Amino acid sequence: MQRTLLVTAAALLAAPLAAQNPRPSVQLDTTGAGVPVGPSVDSEGDCSAVGWKDLGDESIYISVSDGCGINWSPPLRADTVPATKFIVAGESVKVCGDQVFVAWSDDRFDDPVTLDIESVIVVNVYNCITGTFSGEVVVPKQLGPGLSDVTDYRISVVSPPTGPATVYVLMAEEDPVSGFESLVLAVSQDRGVTFPIVTPIVPIGSFFDVDAIDLDSALGTVEIAWEDDRNGAGFDDVFHVSSSDRGVTISGITQLDASGPVNGDADNDIHVEVAGGKCVVAWQEEAGATGPEEVHANVSVGGVFQGDVLIGNYTPGVHDVDAAVAGITPSGNIVVAWDDDRTGTDEIYVAVSKDCGLTYTEVGQLSSGGGGFPVVIPYEKVQKDGVCVLWTGQPFPNIVESAYSNDGGCNYEPTIRVDDNSPGDADFAFGAFNDCYQNFVMTWISDPTGTNALYAGGYRAQTITPNGVVAGPTVANFDFEHFDGRCPQAWALLSLSPGFLPLPGSGKDLKIAPDPLFFTSVNLAIQGILSANIGPDRSGSTPPVPTTFPPGLTLFAVGLGVNLGTLSFCSITDVEVIVL
Repeated sequence: MQRTLLVTAAALLAAPLAAQNPRPSVQLDTTGAGVPVGPSVDSEGDCSAVGWKDLGDESIYISVSDGCGINWSPPLRADTVPATKFIVAGESVKVCGDQVFVAWSDDRFDDPVTLDIESVIVVNVYNCITGTFSGEVVVPKQLGPGLSDVTDYRISVVSPPTGPATVYVLMAEEDPVSGFESLVLAVSQDRGVTFPIVTPIVPIGSFFDVDAIDLDSALGTVEIAWEDDRNGAGFDDVFHVSSSDRGVTISGITQLDASGPVNGDADNDIHVEVAGGKCVVAWQEEAGATGPEEVHANVSVGGVFQGDVLIGNYTPGVHDVDAAVAGITPSGNIVVAWDDDRTGTDEIYVAVSKDCGLTYTEVGQLSSGGGGFPVVIPYEKVQKDGVCVLWTGQPFPNIVESAYSNDGGCNYEPTIRVDDNSPGDADFAFGAFNDCYQNFVMTWISDPTGTNALYAGGYRAQTITPNGVVAGPTVANFDFEHFDGRCPQAWALLSLSPGFLPLPGSGKDLKIAPDPLFFTSVNLAIQGILSANIGPDRSGSTPPVPTTFPPGLTLFAVGLGVNLGTLSFCSITDVEVIVL
Protein backbone atom coordinates (compact mmCIF):
# COMPACT_ATOMS: atom_id res chain seq x y z
CA MET A 1 0.00 0.00 0.00
CA GLN A 2 2.78 2.43 0.87
CA ARG A 3 4.53 1.60 -2.38
CA THR A 4 1.44 2.52 -4.42
CA LEU A 5 0.93 5.79 -2.53
CA LEU A 6 4.40 7.17 -3.12
CA VAL A 7 5.22 5.90 -6.57
CA THR A 8 1.95 7.17 -8.00
CA ALA A 9 2.75 10.58 -6.54
CA ALA A 10 5.41 10.87 -9.18
CA ALA A 11 2.67 11.10 -11.78
CA LEU A 12 2.06 14.66 -10.74
CA LEU A 13 5.34 15.71 -12.25
CA ALA A 14 5.09 16.90 -15.79
CA ALA A 15 7.67 18.67 -17.97
CA PRO A 16 11.36 18.59 -17.07
CA LEU A 17 12.60 21.67 -15.24
CA ALA A 18 15.55 23.91 -16.04
CA ALA A 19 19.01 22.81 -14.96
CA GLN A 20 19.01 25.54 -12.32
CA ASN A 21 15.83 27.12 -11.03
CA PRO A 22 16.26 30.69 -9.74
CA ARG A 23 14.18 31.47 -6.70
CA PRO A 24 11.50 34.16 -6.61
CA SER A 25 13.11 37.40 -5.48
CA VAL A 26 12.39 38.95 -2.08
CA GLN A 27 12.47 42.73 -1.53
CA LEU A 28 14.61 43.54 1.52
CA ASP A 29 14.42 47.35 1.95
CA THR A 30 10.82 47.39 3.10
CA THR A 31 11.08 50.08 5.81
CA GLY A 32 13.59 52.56 4.36
CA ALA A 33 13.35 56.33 4.24
CA GLY A 34 14.94 56.42 0.78
CA VAL A 35 16.46 54.22 -1.90
CA PRO A 36 19.07 51.54 -1.08
CA VAL A 37 22.68 51.83 -2.26
CA GLY A 38 25.88 49.81 -1.88
CA PRO A 39 24.52 46.27 -1.36
CA SER A 40 26.76 43.43 -0.12
CA VAL A 41 25.99 39.78 0.60
CA ASP A 42 27.69 36.89 2.36
CA SER A 43 26.70 33.45 3.61
CA GLU A 44 28.28 30.72 5.75
CA GLY A 45 26.88 27.80 7.71
CA ASP A 46 23.27 28.50 8.64
CA CYS A 47 23.48 32.29 8.33
CA SER A 48 23.18 34.63 5.35
CA ALA A 49 23.15 38.43 5.33
CA VAL A 50 22.69 41.35 2.96
CA GLY A 51 23.76 44.86 3.97
CA TRP A 52 23.12 48.26 2.41
CA LYS A 53 22.87 52.00 3.05
CA ASP A 54 19.55 53.87 3.02
CA LEU A 55 20.12 57.05 1.05
CA GLY A 56 17.16 58.75 2.66
CA ASP A 57 18.43 58.97 6.24
CA GLU A 58 22.07 57.79 5.90
CA SER A 59 21.35 54.62 7.89
CA ILE A 60 23.03 51.20 7.56
CA TYR A 61 20.82 48.11 7.45
CA ILE A 62 21.20 44.36 7.21
CA SER A 63 18.66 41.63 6.55
CA VAL A 64 19.44 38.06 7.63
CA SER A 65 18.36 34.59 6.61
CA ASP A 66 19.41 31.02 7.25
CA GLY A 67 21.89 29.29 4.96
CA CYS A 68 19.20 28.76 2.34
CA GLY A 69 18.71 32.49 1.77
CA ILE A 70 15.01 32.12 0.93
CA ASN A 71 13.15 33.76 3.83
CA TRP A 72 14.57 37.09 5.05
CA SER A 73 14.20 39.18 8.20
CA PRO A 74 12.86 42.74 8.20
CA PRO A 75 15.62 45.37 7.91
CA LEU A 76 17.81 45.57 11.02
CA ARG A 77 19.55 48.89 11.63
CA ALA A 78 23.28 48.53 12.38
CA ASP A 79 24.22 52.17 13.07
CA THR A 80 23.20 54.52 15.89
CA VAL A 81 25.22 57.72 15.35
CA PRO A 82 23.77 60.39 13.01
CA ALA A 83 26.41 61.03 10.33
CA THR A 84 26.94 60.97 6.59
CA LYS A 85 27.93 57.44 5.67
CA PHE A 86 29.58 55.55 2.82
CA ILE A 87 29.41 51.82 2.19
CA VAL A 88 31.47 49.87 -0.37
CA ALA A 89 29.21 47.80 -2.60
CA GLY A 90 30.01 44.09 -2.54
CA GLU A 91 32.60 44.41 0.23
CA SER A 92 30.90 45.55 3.44
CA VAL A 93 29.23 42.43 4.89
CA LYS A 94 30.99 39.24 5.99
CA VAL A 95 29.44 36.19 7.66
CA CYS A 96 31.63 34.05 9.90
CA GLY A 97 29.92 31.23 11.76
CA ASP A 98 26.73 32.64 13.26
CA GLN A 99 27.94 36.25 13.21
CA VAL A 100 27.45 39.00 10.64
CA PHE A 101 30.14 41.68 10.40
CA VAL A 102 29.06 44.92 8.72
CA ALA A 103 31.44 47.81 8.04
CA TRP A 104 30.95 51.36 6.78
CA SER A 105 32.63 54.75 6.92
CA ASP A 106 31.06 57.84 8.46
CA ASP A 107 31.98 61.41 9.29
CA ARG A 108 31.06 61.50 12.99
CA PHE A 109 34.44 63.14 13.73
CA ASP A 110 34.26 65.84 11.05
CA ASP A 111 35.56 69.27 12.09
CA PRO A 112 32.43 71.41 12.71
CA VAL A 113 34.40 74.63 12.06
CA THR A 114 36.38 73.82 8.92
CA LEU A 115 33.82 71.22 7.72
CA ASP A 116 36.74 69.01 6.72
CA ILE A 117 35.61 65.44 5.97
CA GLU A 118 37.47 63.09 8.34
CA SER A 119 35.77 59.71 7.88
CA VAL A 120 36.44 56.65 10.05
CA ILE A 121 35.56 52.99 9.57
CA VAL A 122 32.93 51.56 11.91
CA VAL A 123 32.20 47.86 12.45
CA ASN A 124 29.18 46.29 14.11
CA VAL A 125 28.55 42.58 14.66
CA TYR A 126 25.15 40.90 14.58
CA ASN A 127 24.59 37.49 16.18
CA CYS A 128 22.25 35.31 14.10
CA ILE A 129 21.45 33.16 17.14
CA THR A 130 20.62 35.86 19.70
CA GLY A 131 19.36 38.41 17.19
CA THR A 132 21.39 41.24 18.73
CA PHE A 133 24.16 43.65 17.71
CA SER A 134 27.31 43.84 19.81
CA GLY A 135 27.68 47.61 19.34
CA GLU A 136 29.59 49.93 17.03
CA VAL A 137 33.39 49.91 17.14
CA VAL A 138 35.47 52.67 15.52
CA VAL A 139 38.45 51.02 13.80
CA PRO A 140 41.78 52.76 14.59
CA LYS A 141 44.03 54.01 11.80
CA GLN A 142 47.41 55.77 11.60
CA LEU A 143 46.09 59.14 12.78
CA GLY A 144 43.44 59.59 15.44
CA PRO A 145 39.74 60.26 14.83
CA GLY A 146 39.18 63.63 13.21
CA LEU A 147 42.78 63.92 11.98
CA SER A 148 42.59 62.09 8.65
CA ASP A 149 40.04 60.84 6.15
CA VAL A 150 39.54 57.18 5.16
CA THR A 151 38.65 57.17 1.47
CA ASP A 152 38.26 53.43 0.87
CA TYR A 153 38.22 50.18 2.85
CA ARG A 154 37.87 46.40 2.65
CA ILE A 155 37.02 43.86 5.37
CA SER A 156 37.79 40.14 5.71
CA VAL A 157 36.84 37.80 8.56
CA VAL A 158 38.01 34.26 9.30
CA SER A 159 37.69 31.88 12.25
CA PRO A 160 40.79 30.11 13.59
CA PRO A 161 40.50 26.43 14.64
CA THR A 162 39.84 27.64 18.19
CA GLY A 163 38.95 31.00 19.63
CA PRO A 164 37.13 34.05 18.29
CA ALA A 165 37.14 35.27 14.72
CA THR A 166 39.94 37.41 13.31
CA VAL A 167 38.76 40.62 11.62
CA TYR A 168 40.99 42.41 9.10
CA VAL A 169 40.14 45.97 8.01
CA LEU A 170 42.23 47.48 5.21
CA MET A 171 41.96 51.25 4.83
CA ALA A 172 43.14 53.87 2.33
CA GLU A 173 43.89 56.81 4.63
CA GLU A 174 44.48 60.27 3.23
CA ASP A 175 47.59 62.17 4.28
CA PRO A 176 46.20 65.50 5.56
CA VAL A 177 49.35 67.33 4.39
CA SER A 178 50.06 65.92 0.92
CA GLY A 179 46.58 64.62 0.07
CA PHE A 180 48.06 61.28 -1.01
CA GLU A 181 46.34 58.08 0.09
CA SER A 182 48.32 55.79 2.38
CA LEU A 183 47.44 52.19 3.31
CA VAL A 184 46.92 50.74 6.79
CA LEU A 185 45.76 47.37 8.15
CA ALA A 186 43.87 47.08 11.45
CA VAL A 187 43.42 43.63 13.00
CA SER A 188 41.10 42.34 15.69
CA GLN A 189 41.70 38.89 17.16
CA ASP A 190 38.63 39.04 19.41
CA ARG A 191 35.74 39.14 16.95
CA GLY A 192 35.92 42.88 16.34
CA VAL A 193 35.71 43.98 19.96
CA THR A 194 39.14 45.64 19.89
CA PHE A 195 41.70 46.38 17.16
CA PRO A 196 45.07 46.46 18.93
CA ILE A 197 47.13 45.74 15.79
CA VAL A 198 47.42 48.74 13.45
CA THR A 199 50.12 48.34 10.80
CA PRO A 200 50.96 50.93 8.12
CA ILE A 201 51.51 49.18 4.78
CA VAL A 202 52.15 52.43 2.90
CA PRO A 203 52.75 54.94 5.72
CA ILE A 204 51.46 58.48 5.83
CA GLY A 205 54.25 60.70 4.53
CA SER A 206 54.97 58.50 1.51
CA PHE A 207 55.16 60.67 -1.58
CA PHE A 208 53.06 58.50 -3.86
CA ASP A 209 49.36 57.76 -4.03
CA VAL A 210 47.52 54.51 -3.23
CA ASP A 211 44.54 53.73 -5.44
CA ALA A 212 42.69 50.40 -5.72
CA ILE A 213 42.92 48.09 -2.66
CA ASP A 214 41.74 44.59 -1.71
CA LEU A 215 42.43 41.74 0.71
CA ASP A 216 41.32 38.21 1.54
CA SER A 217 42.12 35.81 4.37
CA ALA A 218 42.14 32.13 5.29
CA LEU A 219 42.91 30.75 8.76
CA GLY A 220 46.01 32.64 9.96
CA THR A 221 46.87 34.14 6.59
CA VAL A 222 45.88 37.49 5.12
CA GLU A 223 46.83 38.58 1.59
CA ILE A 224 46.77 42.27 0.61
CA ALA A 225 47.17 43.92 -2.80
CA TRP A 226 46.91 47.50 -4.02
CA GLU A 227 47.95 49.89 -6.75
CA ASP A 228 50.20 52.95 -6.30
CA ASP A 229 52.36 55.21 -8.46
CA ARG A 230 55.73 54.97 -6.69
CA ASN A 231 57.42 54.04 -10.00
CA GLY A 232 56.09 57.07 -11.89
CA ALA A 233 53.55 59.73 -11.01
CA GLY A 234 50.17 58.85 -12.44
CA PHE A 235 51.25 55.34 -13.58
CA ASP A 236 50.15 52.73 -11.06
CA ASP A 237 51.77 49.36 -10.48
CA VAL A 238 50.47 46.42 -8.41
CA PHE A 239 51.95 45.51 -5.02
CA HIS A 240 51.40 42.80 -2.42
CA VAL A 241 52.11 41.97 1.21
CA SER A 242 50.92 39.13 3.43
CA SER A 243 50.87 37.89 6.99
CA SER A 244 50.90 34.30 8.20
CA ASP A 245 50.40 35.07 11.91
CA ARG A 246 46.99 36.79 11.90
CA GLY A 247 48.41 40.20 11.12
CA VAL A 248 51.05 40.37 13.85
CA THR A 249 53.89 40.69 11.33
CA ILE A 250 53.74 41.74 7.67
CA SER A 251 55.96 40.53 4.82
CA GLY A 252 58.02 42.79 2.63
CA ILE A 253 56.41 44.42 -0.40
CA THR A 254 56.39 42.45 -3.68
CA GLN A 255 55.56 44.07 -7.02
CA LEU A 256 53.28 41.84 -9.07
CA ASP A 257 53.24 43.56 -12.47
CA ALA A 258 55.93 44.72 -14.89
CA SER A 259 57.48 48.03 -13.82
CA GLY A 260 57.44 51.41 -15.49
CA PRO A 261 55.05 53.57 -17.53
CA VAL A 262 55.99 51.91 -20.83
CA ASN A 263 54.58 48.65 -19.48
CA GLY A 264 51.15 50.11 -18.78
CA ASP A 265 49.17 51.69 -16.00
CA ALA A 266 47.26 49.44 -13.58
CA ASP A 267 43.79 50.89 -13.37
CA ASN A 268 40.41 50.61 -11.65
CA ASP A 269 39.66 47.84 -9.15
CA ILE A 270 41.95 45.04 -8.03
CA HIS A 271 40.75 41.64 -6.82
CA VAL A 272 42.32 39.25 -4.29
CA GLU A 273 41.12 35.70 -3.62
CA VAL A 274 42.65 33.15 -1.20
CA ALA A 275 41.84 29.41 -1.03
CA GLY A 276 43.61 26.07 -0.78
CA GLY A 277 47.07 27.51 -0.16
CA LYS A 278 46.87 29.74 -3.22
CA CYS A 279 46.36 33.47 -3.70
CA VAL A 280 45.29 35.06 -6.98
CA VAL A 281 45.49 38.79 -7.66
CA ALA A 282 43.66 40.05 -10.77
CA TRP A 283 43.64 43.56 -12.20
CA GLN A 284 43.26 45.65 -15.34
CA GLU A 285 46.21 47.36 -16.97
CA GLU A 286 46.59 49.65 -19.96
CA ALA A 287 48.30 48.18 -23.01
CA GLY A 288 51.61 50.06 -23.23
CA ALA A 289 52.00 53.56 -21.83
CA THR A 290 48.42 54.39 -22.84
CA GLY A 291 45.65 52.51 -24.54
CA PRO A 292 42.76 50.10 -23.92
CA GLU A 293 42.99 47.93 -20.84
CA GLU A 294 43.92 44.26 -20.53
CA VAL A 295 43.28 41.50 -17.96
CA HIS A 296 46.25 40.47 -15.85
CA ALA A 297 46.66 38.04 -12.95
CA ASN A 298 49.44 36.73 -10.74
CA VAL A 299 49.07 33.63 -8.57
CA SER A 300 51.10 32.64 -5.53
CA VAL A 301 51.54 29.03 -4.44
CA GLY A 302 53.12 28.51 -1.05
CA GLY A 303 53.85 32.23 -0.86
CA VAL A 304 55.73 32.39 -4.19
CA PHE A 305 54.13 34.30 -7.08
CA GLN A 306 54.32 32.62 -10.47
CA GLY A 307 54.46 35.79 -12.58
CA ASP A 308 52.28 38.39 -14.29
CA VAL A 309 50.16 36.74 -17.01
CA LEU A 310 48.10 38.46 -19.71
CA ILE A 311 44.71 36.73 -20.04
CA GLY A 312 42.09 36.58 -22.81
CA ASN A 313 41.60 36.20 -26.55
CA TYR A 314 40.74 39.85 -27.26
CA THR A 315 43.30 41.93 -29.15
CA PRO A 316 45.49 43.87 -26.67
CA GLY A 317 45.72 47.52 -27.53
CA VAL A 318 42.52 47.34 -29.59
CA HIS A 319 39.74 45.93 -27.44
CA ASP A 320 38.97 47.41 -24.04
CA VAL A 321 38.60 45.31 -20.87
CA ASP A 322 36.71 46.11 -17.66
CA ALA A 323 35.92 44.56 -14.28
CA ALA A 324 38.49 41.74 -13.98
CA VAL A 325 37.70 39.39 -11.07
CA ALA A 326 38.97 35.95 -10.03
CA GLY A 327 38.19 32.92 -7.91
CA ILE A 328 39.77 29.61 -6.86
CA THR A 329 37.72 26.41 -7.16
CA PRO A 330 37.93 23.48 -4.70
CA SER A 331 40.30 21.62 -7.08
CA GLY A 332 42.62 24.64 -7.22
CA ASN A 333 41.64 25.93 -10.66
CA ILE A 334 41.99 29.69 -11.12
CA VAL A 335 38.91 31.23 -12.77
CA VAL A 336 39.11 34.78 -14.13
CA ALA A 337 36.12 36.69 -15.55
CA TRP A 338 35.86 40.11 -17.19
CA ASP A 339 33.96 42.02 -19.84
CA ASP A 340 35.43 43.31 -23.12
CA ASP A 341 34.17 44.88 -26.34
CA ARG A 342 35.70 42.61 -29.01
CA THR A 343 32.25 42.13 -30.60
CA GLY A 344 31.44 45.83 -30.48
CA THR A 345 29.41 45.34 -27.27
CA ASP A 346 30.70 44.56 -23.80
CA GLU A 347 30.20 40.85 -23.09
CA ILE A 348 31.24 38.52 -20.26
CA TYR A 349 34.20 36.19 -20.85
CA VAL A 350 35.85 33.66 -18.59
CA ALA A 351 39.21 31.86 -18.57
CA VAL A 352 40.55 29.03 -16.44
CA SER A 353 44.03 27.96 -15.34
CA LYS A 354 44.73 24.38 -14.24
CA ASP A 355 48.46 24.94 -13.62
CA CYS A 356 48.44 27.44 -10.73
CA GLY A 357 48.15 30.49 -12.95
CA LEU A 358 51.02 29.78 -15.35
CA THR A 359 48.72 29.52 -18.39
CA TYR A 360 45.04 30.26 -19.02
CA THR A 361 42.49 28.92 -21.48
CA GLU A 362 39.63 31.22 -22.40
CA VAL A 363 36.50 29.13 -22.00
CA GLY A 364 34.31 31.47 -23.98
CA GLN A 365 31.61 34.10 -23.88
CA LEU A 366 28.92 33.64 -21.22
CA SER A 367 26.65 36.60 -21.97
CA SER A 368 24.70 37.42 -25.12
CA GLY A 369 23.40 40.85 -26.02
CA GLY A 370 25.61 42.65 -23.52
CA GLY A 371 27.09 42.05 -20.08
CA GLY A 372 29.21 43.74 -17.44
CA PHE A 373 30.45 43.72 -13.85
CA PRO A 374 31.00 39.97 -13.35
CA VAL A 375 31.36 38.27 -9.96
CA VAL A 376 33.10 34.88 -9.59
CA ILE A 377 31.65 32.68 -6.80
CA PRO A 378 33.47 29.37 -6.23
CA TYR A 379 32.24 26.49 -4.10
CA GLU A 380 33.88 26.23 -0.68
CA LYS A 381 34.30 23.43 1.86
CA VAL A 382 32.62 20.77 -0.32
CA GLN A 383 33.85 18.00 -2.62
CA LYS A 384 32.28 19.44 -5.73
CA ASP A 385 34.32 21.58 -8.12
CA GLY A 386 31.60 24.13 -8.76
CA VAL A 387 31.83 27.81 -9.60
CA CYS A 388 29.26 30.40 -10.61
CA VAL A 389 29.69 33.63 -12.58
CA LEU A 390 27.13 36.38 -11.96
CA TRP A 391 26.69 39.63 -13.91
CA THR A 392 24.25 42.26 -15.14
CA GLY A 393 23.44 41.78 -18.80
CA GLN A 394 21.38 42.63 -21.86
CA PRO A 395 20.74 46.10 -23.31
CA PHE A 396 18.90 48.59 -21.10
CA PRO A 397 17.00 47.73 -18.98
CA ASN A 398 19.65 45.37 -17.57
CA ILE A 399 18.83 42.01 -15.98
CA VAL A 400 20.81 39.76 -13.60
CA GLU A 401 22.28 36.65 -15.23
CA SER A 402 24.41 33.72 -14.14
CA ALA A 403 26.15 30.64 -15.49
CA TYR A 404 27.29 27.63 -13.45
CA SER A 405 30.19 25.23 -13.98
CA ASN A 406 30.33 21.77 -12.43
CA ASP A 407 33.92 21.04 -13.51
CA GLY A 408 36.09 23.75 -12.03
CA GLY A 409 35.27 26.46 -14.55
CA CYS A 410 36.09 24.50 -17.71
CA ASN A 411 32.52 24.20 -19.05
CA TYR A 412 29.35 26.11 -18.16
CA GLU A 413 25.66 25.32 -18.11
CA PRO A 414 23.40 27.56 -20.23
CA THR A 415 23.06 31.09 -18.91
CA ILE A 416 20.01 31.70 -16.73
CA ARG A 417 18.24 34.84 -15.59
CA VAL A 418 18.38 35.30 -11.82
CA ASP A 419 16.12 38.33 -11.25
CA ASP A 420 12.37 38.47 -11.91
CA ASN A 421 11.93 42.24 -11.71
CA SER A 422 10.74 43.13 -15.21
CA PRO A 423 10.64 45.79 -16.45
CA GLY A 424 13.20 47.02 -13.95
CA ASP A 425 16.80 47.94 -14.71
CA ALA A 426 19.16 45.88 -12.52
CA ASP A 427 22.50 47.03 -11.11
CA PHE A 428 24.97 46.11 -8.35
CA ALA A 429 24.52 42.33 -8.48
CA PHE A 430 26.58 40.35 -5.97
CA GLY A 431 26.54 36.79 -4.67
CA ALA A 432 27.98 34.35 -2.14
CA PHE A 433 28.18 30.56 -1.82
CA ASN A 434 26.68 28.85 1.20
CA ASP A 435 28.60 25.72 2.21
CA CYS A 436 25.84 24.27 4.42
CA TYR A 437 23.10 24.10 1.79
CA GLN A 438 25.36 24.39 -1.25
CA ASN A 439 23.45 27.27 -2.79
CA PHE A 440 24.23 30.68 -4.19
CA VAL A 441 22.72 33.60 -2.29
CA MET A 442 22.47 36.73 -4.43
CA THR A 443 21.41 40.36 -4.14
CA TRP A 444 20.86 43.23 -6.57
CA ILE A 445 19.13 46.58 -7.03
CA SER A 446 16.31 47.00 -9.55
CA ASP A 447 13.48 49.45 -10.23
CA PRO A 448 10.44 47.57 -11.58
CA THR A 449 8.14 50.20 -10.06
CA GLY A 450 10.28 53.12 -11.18
CA THR A 451 12.14 53.47 -7.84
CA ASN A 452 15.24 51.47 -6.91
CA ALA A 453 14.66 48.65 -4.45
CA LEU A 454 16.91 45.90 -3.05
CA TYR A 455 16.22 42.24 -3.75
CA ALA A 456 17.59 38.86 -2.69
CA GLY A 457 17.41 35.63 -4.63
CA GLY A 458 19.71 32.94 -5.97
CA TYR A 459 19.65 29.26 -6.79
CA ARG A 460 21.06 25.83 -6.04
CA ALA A 461 23.08 24.07 -8.68
CA GLN A 462 21.87 20.66 -7.52
CA THR A 463 18.40 19.92 -8.89
CA ILE A 464 15.66 17.32 -8.87
CA THR A 465 13.72 17.03 -12.13
CA PRO A 466 10.53 14.99 -12.57
CA ASN A 467 10.03 13.36 -15.97
CA GLY A 468 7.23 12.04 -18.16
CA VAL A 469 4.16 12.49 -16.03
CA VAL A 470 0.51 13.25 -16.85
CA ALA A 471 -2.66 12.68 -14.91
CA GLY A 472 -3.79 9.09 -15.14
CA PRO A 473 -1.66 6.10 -16.12
CA THR A 474 1.94 7.01 -16.98
CA VAL A 475 5.59 6.13 -16.40
CA ALA A 476 7.58 8.52 -14.21
CA ASN A 477 11.03 8.99 -12.74
CA PHE A 478 13.31 11.65 -11.22
CA ASP A 479 16.61 13.03 -12.53
CA PHE A 480 19.30 14.49 -10.27
CA GLU A 481 22.08 16.84 -11.41
CA HIS A 482 25.14 18.52 -9.85
CA PHE A 483 25.20 16.50 -6.62
CA ASP A 484 28.10 16.34 -4.16
CA GLY A 485 30.48 13.45 -4.88
CA ARG A 486 30.70 12.50 -1.20
CA CYS A 487 27.27 10.86 -1.45
CA PRO A 488 26.89 8.03 -3.99
CA GLN A 489 23.08 8.07 -3.94
CA ALA A 490 20.29 10.62 -4.31
CA TRP A 491 16.78 10.19 -2.92
CA ALA A 492 13.54 11.75 -4.11
CA LEU A 493 11.55 12.71 -1.01
CA LEU A 494 7.92 13.87 -1.16
CA SER A 495 5.47 15.59 1.15
CA LEU A 496 1.98 17.01 0.94
CA SER A 497 3.01 20.38 2.44
CA PRO A 498 5.99 22.60 3.16
CA GLY A 499 7.36 22.60 6.68
CA PHE A 500 10.39 22.24 8.92
CA LEU A 501 12.28 18.94 8.73
CA PRO A 502 15.85 18.97 10.12
CA LEU A 503 18.22 16.23 9.06
CA PRO A 504 19.76 14.10 11.82
CA GLY A 505 23.20 15.33 12.84
CA SER A 506 23.55 18.50 10.76
CA GLY A 507 20.11 19.97 11.42
CA LYS A 508 19.83 21.08 7.78
CA ASP A 509 16.22 21.86 6.96
CA LEU A 510 14.58 20.00 4.07
CA LYS A 511 11.71 22.54 4.23
CA ILE A 512 8.99 19.92 3.76
CA ALA A 513 6.62 18.45 6.34
CA PRO A 514 7.36 15.05 7.97
CA ASP A 515 3.95 13.65 7.04
CA PRO A 516 3.05 10.04 6.13
CA LEU A 517 3.90 10.62 2.48
CA PHE A 518 7.41 11.72 3.45
CA PHE A 519 8.05 8.55 5.48
CA THR A 520 6.68 6.45 2.65
CA SER A 521 9.10 8.13 0.23
CA VAL A 522 12.01 7.38 2.57
CA ASN A 523 10.99 3.73 2.67
CA LEU A 524 10.79 3.53 -1.13
CA ALA A 525 14.12 5.30 -1.52
CA ILE A 526 15.75 2.73 0.74
CA GLN A 527 14.22 0.01 -1.48
CA GLY A 528 15.82 1.62 -4.55
CA ILE A 529 12.56 2.78 -6.12
CA LEU A 530 13.02 6.48 -5.40
CA SER A 531 16.81 6.48 -5.32
CA ALA A 532 19.49 6.93 -7.98
CA ASN A 533 23.18 6.18 -8.15
CA ILE A 534 25.21 9.38 -8.62
CA GLY A 535 27.87 8.91 -11.27
CA PRO A 536 31.21 10.65 -11.89
CA ASP A 537 29.34 13.46 -13.65
CA ARG A 538 27.44 14.13 -10.39
CA SER A 539 24.09 13.08 -11.92
CA GLY A 540 21.72 10.12 -11.82
CA SER A 541 18.14 8.96 -12.40
CA THR A 542 15.64 6.88 -10.48
CA PRO A 543 14.22 3.87 -12.35
CA PRO A 544 11.06 4.51 -14.40
CA VAL A 545 7.95 3.26 -12.65
CA PRO A 546 4.39 2.82 -14.04
CA THR A 547 2.05 4.87 -11.92
CA THR A 548 -1.32 6.59 -11.68
CA PHE A 549 -2.42 9.58 -9.63
CA PRO A 550 -5.68 11.54 -9.56
CA PRO A 551 -5.69 15.30 -10.16
CA GLY A 552 -6.25 17.90 -7.46
CA LEU A 553 -3.23 17.57 -5.19
CA THR A 554 -0.08 19.63 -4.60
CA LEU A 555 3.14 17.82 -3.77
CA PHE A 556 6.50 19.11 -2.54
CA ALA A 557 9.61 17.26 -3.74
CA VAL A 558 13.20 17.45 -2.49
CA GLY A 559 16.32 15.67 -3.71
CA LEU A 560 18.76 14.56 -1.01
CA GLY A 561 22.29 13.18 -1.43
CA VAL A 562 22.81 10.14 0.81
CA ASN A 563 25.81 8.06 1.87
CA LEU A 564 24.48 4.94 3.59
CA GLY A 565 28.00 3.77 4.33
CA THR A 566 28.74 6.73 6.58
CA LEU A 567 25.09 7.48 7.43
CA SER A 568 25.57 11.04 6.18
CA PHE A 569 23.79 13.48 3.88
CA CYS A 570 25.19 15.85 1.27
CA SER A 571 23.41 17.88 -1.38
CA ILE A 572 19.87 19.14 -0.81
CA THR A 573 17.81 20.62 -3.64
CA ASP A 574 15.34 23.43 -3.37
CA VAL A 575 11.74 22.30 -2.89
CA GLU A 576 9.92 21.71 -6.17
CA VAL A 577 6.20 22.43 -5.98
CA ILE A 578 4.15 20.01 -8.08
CA VAL A 579 0.55 20.92 -8.83
CA LEU A 580 -1.81 18.36 -10.38
